Amino acid sequence: MSATTLELVCAADERFLPHAATMLLSVVEKAGMPVRVHFLHYDGLSADMLESLRQMLSASGTPLQTYGISDELVREKIGESRPYSYWYRLLFPELAPGLDKALYLDCDIIVVNDLAPLWQMDISNYLWGAVCNPLYPSMEPWPLIELGLPTLGDYVNSGMLLMNLKRMRDEKVIGKFRDYVTAHPKINCPDQDAINALFYKQCLMLHPRWNLQTTFYELAPRHIPVPAEKIREALADPAIVHFISISKPWHYLSRHPLRHLYAQYRAKTPWPNYELEGREFIYRLIRPLPPSLQYRVFDWLVAAKALKQRAAKLLLSKQT
Repeated sequence: MSATTLELVCAADERFLPHAATMLLSVVEKAGMPVRVHFLHYDGLSADMLESLRQMLSASGTPLQTYGISDELVREKIGESRPYSYWYRLLFPELAPGLDKALYLDCDIIVVNDLAPLWQMDISNYLWGAVCNPLYPSMEPWPLIELGLPTLGDYVNSGMLLMNLKRMRDEKVIGKFRDYVTAHPKINCPDQDAINALFYKQCLMLHPRWNLQTTFYELAPRHIPVPAEKIREALADPAIVHFISISKPWHYLSRHPLRHLYAQYRAKTPWPNYELEGREFIYRLIRPLPPSLQYRVFDWLVAAKALKQRAAKLLLSKQT
């Protein structure tokens, strides 16, 4: 690994590949240093889409390495916890034994400032560096009750992880994740909750500007377990903007003040054309609600839709 090259990891399926491409363009433009992209995907991803991504990155001289991951590999390493793609980032240390450090970013991110100071941070005594994940008041008790965390400030968001790959391999974290999800099959966010429950003592807590989630804009400071001064600094000078939950800039419900940045970068990808998701009548009804209520209704709608799809599949299987 070259200390002067940012080893950037991301993961996506065909539906999210345009979002990943958008994020990657922002990284290449703003990183402030050379970048090498490690793209994790299921092994059936379209070769044409991968080639389009490769050509997009090659225009800026950014190398791309791809890793096709089978469902069988995830089941072998982690078990039946779905969706399997959530676990790709945590398999990466074994997929890249020659690397000791990497930065993982979710696809719903736009980078707006230099990443060199983040990349140069010393995480030799930690498994990873991450940023606190503020929660809406209705959600606040569960990390303490379900995950056993001492404070809400210990709960981190896994959409940005500065990973110590060598230490993750040495401590065999994959086996510990497998044991945890087997014992806790109904946890809310399988990968993120496991990261927090198992390893909160081995995480370097980073300044919120390195993963400025939507909740930092929406919540009152008393609901954010981060010093008020750091909140103000992050809002004034973010480096990584993370459009979590329903604030996705490609969704009708998003009112994020920086959502226009997504459109600017998306226009430069091989997939420039898109329509806003969530224009159904029900979303039009809930758009005027406060963000915390929007989130609860949206979460219920997603769960109801998933239940309906499972019921339809079950009915179809019985008919055949």
